[in-house]
Amino acid sequence: MQYLLCGTNPIDCLPTLPNSVNSMVCSSTNVTCLPNIPTAYDAISSDLGFPLTVCNVLSPCPFDDEAITGSVFNDANGNGAKDGGEAAFTNAVIEAQPGSYLTAPDAAGNYVLPIDTGSYVLDGQDVLYHARTTAPANITLTALQIDSLNDIGYQAIPGIYDLVAHLTTMPARPGFDNNVYITVENIGTESTVAALDLTFDNTQTWVGSGIVPDALVGNNATWSPTIAAGGSWGIAVTLNTDAGVVIGTPLAHTFIATPSAQDTTPGEQHHHLVRLCGRGGGPQRQAGGPRGDDTRAGAGREQALEYTIRFQNTGTFPAERVIITDTLSTDLLWNTMDLVSSSHTTEWYIHQGVLHFVMDPINLPDSTSDEPNSHGYVKFRMAPVSTLLNGAQIENVANIYFDFNAAVVTAPAIFTVDQSVDIATNVDNDFVLYPNPAHDQLTVQVDAPGALLELRSLDGRLLKAQRLTGTHAVLSIGDLAGGSYVVSIEQERGARILQRFIKL
Repeated sequence: MQYLLCGTNPIDCLPTLPNSVNSMVCSSTNVTCLPNIPTAYDAISSDLGFPLTVCNVLSPCPFDDEAITGSVFNDANGNGAKDGGEAAFTNAVIEAQPGSYLTAPDAAGNYVLPIDTGSYVLDGQDVLYHARTTAPANITLTALQIDSLNDIGYQAIPGIYDLVAHLTTMPARPGFDNNVYITVENIGTESTVAALDLTFDNTQTWVGSGIVPDALVGNNATWSPTIAAGGSWGIAVTLNTDAGVVIGTPLAHTFIATPSAQDTTPGEQHHHLVRLCGRGGGPQRQAGGPRGDDTRAGAGREQALEYTIRFQNTGTFPAERVIITDTLSTDLLWNTMDLVSSSHTTEWYIHQGVLHFVMDPINLPDSTSDEPNSHGYVKFRMAPVSTLLNGAQIENVANIYFDFNAAVVTAPAIFTVDQSVDIATNVDNDFVLYPNPAHDQLTVQVDAPGALLELRSLDGRLLKAQRLTGTHAVLSIGDLAGGSYVVSIEQERGARILQRFIKL
């Protein structure tokens, strides 16, 4: 379908629109927002009869119709009822089936799930280290009904310490500042003092951070906040890239979070990320307005795909809210949605196959008055279906809305299934790894001072990165699971030499 004419009828909402629709005309209806913006949509040839607005928790369409509401709570006594004084539980995902309608609670534990008429089973998804204490609810919604007071309880298994660290960078350019966002989630069940350690690339210099570090020595900063069970801690760190740094230089950062007691899954406490120092201008820009891009970190067919949607307010006035919509491919398992991190407080839900992120209020400054803080992002994971054939592709496109402006449409992020090993081994006589197999440490010997050394899984995921300062480097691999991995060294003009090794 390429053309939609909607006129002189009493309907309130449209169904999810296929991406092939390029022209729409709506008149004399009650429609005031669209469920999604098709990628082929042409505003010039369309006449909606209302401002281009996507239906979301702030727009009337879902709530002129049907919704399920309630709260998620920490069931301290395990009795399956929300008693006075029991705190909100925010780390859950609420799901209604059939149809994969999903959402997450806000900071107070409350949720709103836009949904259609029909019969559903409502429940919370499993949460690590917690037992669900409430039974699934069978709900039948009629037209214009909002079914409320659907509370979902979780009880913690005591004595669990588990921190997960995330690091996300905004574009870095020679001569300018950029933000690096560091976030720690306490997915354990005990409050803990977290020892946080950020080592940023030595080609950048420190400008400041949202919370002053306990110590700042060279290119290393540390903090020691107390993070409650189920809570999180996050700040923006502002770095500057010297004007003399060559465009294309790799930037490597390492962020480590360690709890005050033994981490239950220590492999999750490290996050290693490399970003390239790019040219000015960045992603495709919409004249006079915001900009955004949609990029994916690699993943295998059996693993979740990770998407990062970046945006920037390049207007002339602060944006009060940002809404992102993403029409999901049917080759993704929607009920595996996992919001990894975001630059600002974000609420999300999935309705009719469209993923919505709502940041309101965001008060995002414009790039003229505050360039480093005019950027933002959301990062999420979702697993592909297991039946994809070799060579199949999953395309993802996001629409970014600043206040009531027209959408900024990101370039497609395309994942291609490759059942072969994504990284070929290319042995070089001057590139030596030992011992191989290795237990806790791996020594890399190569005559390439200043080059970037990367450790990757066989499917291409970046696990560790560091810059060589001489002809030898020692990699700590004690936190890796047993199996085969690849070490690569960047050579001139982007070429790489690679070797495999086995972790015992």
